[in-house]
This record gives sequence, structure tokens and C-alpha cells, in this order.
Amino acid sequence: MSKNALEIIDNLSGLDAVRFVQFLGGEIFEGVSGKEVIANIPASFHSIPELEKLEKLESDQKKMDLPPQESIQIARDLLGYFAQDATLGPIIEMSWEKYRNESDELFVGAALACGFVASMILFTATTEIEGKVGNIKFKKTAASKEIVEALAKAAFDSLRQMFTGS
Repeated sequence: MSKNALEIIDNLSGLDAVRFVQFLGGEIFEGVSGKEVIANIPASFHSIPELEKLEKLESDQKKMDLPPQESIQIARDLLGYFAQDATLGPIIEMSWEKYRNESDELFVGAALACGFVASMILFTATTEIEGKVGNIKFKKTAASKEIVEALAKAAFDSLRQMFTGS
């Protein structure tokens, strides 16, 4: 667990949490392909219905933005998990410095796109994946099934409301 990463996240405003998770996602997915992520999801996680639905979002659904309050909550949930992970915590710390130096130019929105949320949750679920963020090479293992299920359920509940109105 990275104490510094937890402190960084605790001090973020809601808007900054959304912007930072967007930035972090860009950093991570520059070093890891989406195909790799999907290929490394444990078979036992496919029993999580919401995870499977996130994996199969249509392209027009992926482009939709979550409402700002839900974006903030999902961003905080993802960052909280990452900060507590021994592999990803140092990436948060390193990325935070880069984000602070570039953040004024990066993002204007306060909402996360559905496809981005799905990608980040699927990344969380991967069993073992290697990548590189900046100068840090990492080898990540899967989060617990309970964490992935909670993240996927929260995200899909938000998406269900957007797509069906219920």
C-alpha cells in the first residue's frame, strides 16, 4: 500500500479525481493494449454479470459520458483501489507529478466516458499483465473478485440508468 498515493487521492477535489483518473488511464493504456487486458481476465470473473456487460458495451454506449457525480464516485473508487495496490500505488505517485505539470492543458470535462470506465475496470480485473508507465515497468495481478464485482456493479448501475432510464 502506498501512503503517499492515498494522501494524493484524499486531497483531490471531485473534478480533480475525474481528471486524474483520465490522465492515469492514458498513462496505463499507453503501455498496455486493450486486447492484453481482455485476454488476461480470470475465467472466474466472467461470472460477474456486470463485468461481462461492461466488456460488451456497444461503441455508441462507450462514447456516452456518465453524469458528473457518478464520474466522481467511480474515479474515487478506482483511484482508491490503485493506491492500495503495491504495484499501482507507485504509478499513481509518479503520474501525479506529471499530471500536476500538465493538467492545465489536458482536460476540460468533469465526466468519464462509459468506455473509459469499462476499460479501467477490466484492467483492474486482469490476472497478470505487464506494462510500462514512464520509467516504471510494472507487472500487475488481479484485484480480488469482490473488488472487481463492486466496481463493475457500481459502474453498470450508472450505465443502466443512462441507457434505460430505470
